[in-house]
Amino acid sequence: RQAVDIGCLRILSPEACTQTCEDLSYLSSCAASFLEAQSDVAASFGVARQMCAILDSVEQLLWECSRPHVARIGAAVSRTALLGLAVELADGTRLGQCPKGLSDEGLIAARVKWEELRLGERIVEVKGVGCAPPRRGAGGSRPPAQDDQSIAGSVVLCMSTGRQVEFGFKKEKCPPYSFKAEEGREIEEVIFEGKTCTGVRMAPFGVTWSQDKITEVKVSFMMAVDSVCSSLVRLGWRCSRKAGKYAYLQARRLGVTQPFMPDDVERDIRSADVKLPLHWDLSTLTAMKAQLRSEEISALQAFVNSTYGTRQDGTTMSDKSQVPSGLDLVWGLRLQNWDTWCSFVHRREGIRAELLDLPPREREPEPNEAGPGLPKTSALQPPLGVEPDAQTNGAWLFHGVAASRAHLVAEADFDVDRAGCEEGRCYGRGVYLSECCSAVDELATESANGLHCMLLCQVTLGSTLYDNAVLPDTVGLVGQCINGPYHSVLGDAARRSPRNHRDFVVYDKDQVYPELLLWYRRAYR
Repeated sequence: RQAVDIGCLRILSPEACTQTCEDLSYLSSCAASFLEAQSDVAASFGVARQMCAILDSVEQLLWECSRPHVARIGAAVSRTALLGLAVELADGTRLGQCPKGLSDEGLIAARVKWEELRLGERIVEVKGVGCAPPRRGAGGSRPPAQDDQSIAGSVVLCMSTGRQVEFGFKKEKCPPYSFKAEEGREIEEVIFEGKTCTGVRMAPFGVTWSQDKITEVKVSFMMAVDSVCSSLVRLGWRCSRKAGKYAYLQARRLGVTQPFMPDDVERDIRSADVKLPLHWDLSTLTAMKAQLRSEEISALQAFVNSTYGTRQDGTTMSDKSQVPSGLDLVWGLRLQNWDTWCSFVHRREGIRAELLDLPPREREPEPNEAGPGLPKTSALQPPLGVEPDAQTNGAWLFHGVAASRAHLVAEADFDVDRAGCEEGRCYGRGVYLSECCSAVDELATESANGLHCMLLCQVTLGSTLYDNAVLPDTVGLVGQCINGPYHSVLGDAARRSPRNHRDFVVYDKDQVYPELLLWYRRAYR
């Protein structure tokens, strides 16, 4: 486990990951009855958590294999030359140069045509030909204006899969150029000067496994998940309900569709006295979703605008780079999932009772130098007029969702743990939520027809544990939430680094109700 923590699997071959998963599967199967027979259930649960942490590291590597860095490339061309080239990264940053800038209006005016990168593709080489200096015509007339704006004759982008994408036109007697990415790096920006390419900017990537090797690791990984999570969940429920809920979340996150849940837990949820929310559309209740009206989208747009913050990476806008200036909502759905709502209300009422047993000082989120511990969204007009529950420190917070998973929102067993988006790891494996929609957008690597999506959720924070350490004590923080009096963690990395944002983390999926699915377009103004 210590070797995994310092990143040994990252520098070893994929065969090492396969062997690690196979060993874990065997070890967990053999040790299951031994661990469950121990009188110190907490110690046995700790062993299962250690095995699960190793699987988390393997899962992170598999995620990095599929996570793109460059999302698409666009070019403006004339009849004779390349006029502009733009590279759009998965986080929304645009790099390159075009005649009228990198804003949406500028790219449309330049008639830029986009080419999407395929799954797993990376730009590994750039080649093409430059442009000869424009010659004056007869009588000293100037060449066409478009030729004056050209940056090269042509450009060919070579992908890691062998595919080539070409823009512009090859010209004879023009100087060729070629730049290759260094080993372990990919090209993210092409630099033009003097009507030719003069260099590239590269970004590192950590995992370079072939598709066959990825498949092999996935097979052994899922075998280990089934074995390890079976013990983790059973031992968690034996420790306490909070530990069981935490283990249940980990199992769902790792791909277990129906983890074990004791009958008494399910019975308590079903028997809870839960009322239908007044703002639900009862005419579409059986469909479990209702499309938002235009006036509702307009009201939510104001909420999104108020929660859009500055970029974390410090990228500034210039002639050759631009980040999104906002998010424009296109359409959305209200999710009306009765089973998920019942689980949310049942847990909220449980937290309400637990808070009444705490000293008054521990019931409120801990203050900090930057202001109160409550999310910034609490000071805004609540979405669609729905006030969060103040007594349990409820809040409206954003969470990502992969575009490929958006169709699952209408399924009965949809929960935030099936959103399929990249989560943080700094404060352990929990549900990470943000008060800034821009923070969620930066991790939205998937799109559908140019649109991304995110969830706006009702969250029960309960008693919040505040942490602003540079290197958080992950084990201690998680332990105080699943075995102690706290219900959530407020990770205030923004206090140490202004480019970061605050994370709100819960370790029980039932503390989150995904209320709204919002589809949006990144705006570059």
